[in-house]
Amino acid sequence: MSPEVEENSPGDVRLSQMEAGIPSEEEGGVARPLVPVPGVGVGAGGCEGGGGQTQTQPQVQATAVPYVERETWTRQMDFIMSCVGFAVGLGNVWRFPYLCYKNGGGVFLIPYMIIVFIGGIPVFFLEIALGQFMKQGGVSAWNIAPLFKGLGLASMVIVFFCNTYYIMILVWGLYFLLHSFTNPLPWATCGHPWNTLNCTENFRRACHNRSALPLLSSTPDPSIPISLLSSVVSSPLNLSSSTLLLFNGSCVEPEGMRSPVIEFWERKVLRLSGGLDEPGDISTHMVLCLIATWVIVYFCIWKGVKGTGKVVYFTALFPSL
Repeated sequence: MSPEVEENSPGDVRLSQMEAGIPSEEEGGVARPLVPVPGVGVGAGGCEGGGGQTQTQPQVQATAVPYVERETWTRQMDFIMSCVGFAVGLGNVWRFPYLCYKNGGGVFLIPYMIIVFIGGIPVFFLEIALGQFMKQGGVSAWNIAPLFKGLGLASMVIVFFCNTYYIMILVWGLYFLLHSFTNPLPWATCGHPWNTLNCTENFRRACHNRSALPLLSSTPDPSIPISLLSSVVSSPLNLSSSTLLLFNGSCVEPEGMRSPVIEFWERKVLRLSGGLDEPGDISTHMVLCLIATWVIVYFCIWKGVKGTGKVVYFTALFPSL
C-alpha cells in the first residue's frame, strides 16, 4: 500500500496513510506522526503557467517521527494504590498524630478536612490530570504552557530537597524494624550503655533507701498511704488501719525520671548533642541503614511503573500496620 498525498494548502503536503503495512488509528493500529514537509508550489509534478509549459517540481518527501510508547500501569488498581501511597506515606502516618495532639486533638480534624477537600484534593487531581494528558515527566509536562515551565523545574528542586530529609524517616523506620526482632526490646528496659541514672521502667513514685519499722497505734496517720508503703518494702506486709510504718528514706517524683523509650530515641538513634558546635561522631548503624534504604528505593523504581505498581501494595499499606 503506497501512501496517498493530500494537498492541504499551498506549500504544505501531508500523507494520509502513515506507512505501508501499518494500520491507521481507525483500524486499531498505532499511527506514527509525520512531520509535514513544505512543497514548492501547488501540485507537485503538475502543469502550471501559461502556454502549457510544464514545470518539473522537486519530489516531495515526508519523514516519519519514531513513536516512543510510554509505559502504562498494568492495572488501574496499581495507579490507585500509587496515589494512596503518595498521600498516606510513612512520614504522614508518623507525623499526623503528633500534629493532632499539638493542635487541639479531635478539633484539629475540622480545619484539616476542610483544607483537604477544598485545596488538597483538587490540586492533587489537577496535577495527576496534567501528567496523564501530557504523558511526560514533571518538567516536560509543562510544555503545554511554556510560560509556566519554571513550575516544573521548581517542583523538581523541591522534591530533591524533600527526599534528602524524608529518606531519614524511612531509615529510622528500618532501624526500629531491625531492633524489633531482639528480645528483650532495647527500648523496653534500662541498663543499656545509652541509658542514664534517671531511666526508669515504672513511673510510679520511686523511693530509695527502703526501710520500714512497723508500729502499733490506734490512730493511723492518713498522710502515709498504705499502698505506697507496701510497694517499697522488700516483703509483703499485712497492713491494717491500725498499723503504721515508720518510713526512713527519700522519694523521687516521676517528673525527674525518663522513659527508656525516650532515651533510646534521643541517645541511641538520634544521638542528640549539646548544640551545633558539637557535631558528634558518625553512627555506623545509621549509615548502613541509610545505604540499605537507598538501595531498596532504587530497586523499587528502576523498572518504571511496571515494578512500582507491584511495590505500592506493600508501601501503601505497611505504614498503617
